[in-house]
Amino acid sequence: TDRRRAENELRRSEANLAEAQRLSQMGSFGWDPSSGEIYWSEETFRIFQYDRTTKPTVTHIIQRVHPEDAAYVREIIEHGKGGDFEYRLLMPDGSVKHVHVVQTLIDKSDRREMVGTVMDVTEQKWAQAERDRLAQRLRQAEKMEAVGQLAGGIAHDFNNVLAGVLAYGEMVFDEAPGNSPLKRYAQNVLNAAIRGRDLVDQILSYSRSQSAKRAPVDVVHVLKETIELIRGSLPPGIRLEASTPGSPLIALSDATQLHRVVMNLCSNVISAMTAGGTLRVMLESVDLAGELSLSLSHGMIAPGRYLRLIVEDSGLGIDEGTLARIFEPFFTTKEVGKGTGLGLWLVYTIITDSGGVVDVKSVHHRGSAFTIYLPRLEVMVAAGPGSE
Repeated sequence: TDRRRAENELRRSEANLAEAQRLSQMGSFGWDPSSGEIYWSEETFRIFQYDRTTKPTVTHIIQRVHPEDAAYVREIIEHGKGGDFEYRLLMPDGSVKHVHVVQTLIDKSDRREMVGTVMDVTEQKWAQAERDRLAQRLRQAEKMEAVGQLAGGIAHDFNNVLAGVLAYGEMVFDEAPGNSPLKRYAQNVLNAAIRGRDLVDQILSYSRSQSAKRAPVDVVHVLKETIELIRGSLPPGIRLEASTPGSPLIALSDATQLHRVVMNLCSNVISAMTAGGTLRVMLESVDLAGELSLSLSHGMIAPGRYLRLIVEDSGLGIDEGTLARIFEPFFTTKEVGKGTGLGLWLVYTIITDSGGVVDVKSVHHRGSAFTIYLPRLEVMVAAGPGSE
């Protein structure tokens, strides 16, 4: 009777432990390095996605480890290291898990055995990434708000000043003798005033983008029109390769702003190819499957159907420091007078306001690629002003 009672208590304790491990997504394991025998709890089998009848081995572990982390995990196993470790698993369906392993060596009477726990921390990883993304978006929004307030405060007064400069500059230019130094000076004044006026217009574009009316837009139509404009103004030595679908791809955005996005991206990559090269523009439809969001260089993207616009160049590439600040307002690596630092800032603002995400990748001396994701709508739009 005592033995039967003890057996019932043991089974109940084991069932409670298994349920606790399932709820916490934490499994346990034991490994005898001398014999190679491995023990997994039921939750560990679930984490590694092996059938309960499988006899676990080191090979089974390595088969599930992400290729980029395989060397790291092999070193841990070969040296029998104790401690805390984190690495990724690549599941048969292509999904990625993050696991946190805590293990230690214990001395038994006749051998040493490695025991530990393995916990699926994928959800925590993505939750932290989402918090980081939201914090980044908040910082960016604060910068945008500051610039918007600055623009609203100076726009009218600055334009009034520029109007006077332009008016008197034009009068001096008209009255100055031809080919005289005064004529050149007046032209330089006019050029500077025009650049100042364009700069104010760019700053105010942010305020306009916030209040823009969103509507279903055929992005294919917008891209084709923009490519034709770019093709006609390409500098010598730069070749344009474009690929667009034959059928419409619809996004909820603003056609004029999307035109500005493409123009700014292409102008930026063209300026990066000082020695010539190839500008590639591609638009396609993609379905991002899976249950978790994907981390991109400047945001997170949830599973779903998207339009993907890729603008890439064969220039010198972008260093990591610049890449981290590339979408900040007024940040530019160009010489004084050749860039305002607003072009890519407007790209980021317009795309994020439209519910999209921007991803940037670069390889030193091999060029850069700007990839834009916009949520795809399963609707049709009639040709006309709404799709221009």
